[in-house]
Amino acid sequence: MNAKQYIEISSQEDLKEFIQNCTKEHTQEILKHNNEDYDTLLTTDQCCELLQISRTTLWKQIKNGVIPKIRIGNTLRFEKKEVIKALKTNSKLNDHDRQL
Repeated sequence: MNAKQYIEISSQEDLKEFIQNCTKEHTQEILKHNNEDYDTLLTTDQCCELLQISRTTLWKQIKNGVIPKIRIGNTLRFEKKEVIKALKTNSKLNDHDRQL
């Protein structure tokens, strides 16, 4: 069951704090539930789904060297363990480096 939550955001600082808290909670959930199949290769769509980001955001993270990729012919794959490692260690994914 999905319960609705209502929040009050009265300043940009409140919004920034809310986004950071949500991101940290999401990161912790990913890390807690993704120890199985640790050595699997992910497709682009699977990587986006795992991180709950858009393809555009994934491409930016690849370009910035945040998410490591493997090229197999004309396709990209991502080692799940490396994606999770990047998630744990890189502040660009953990804090979204948003400027509000």
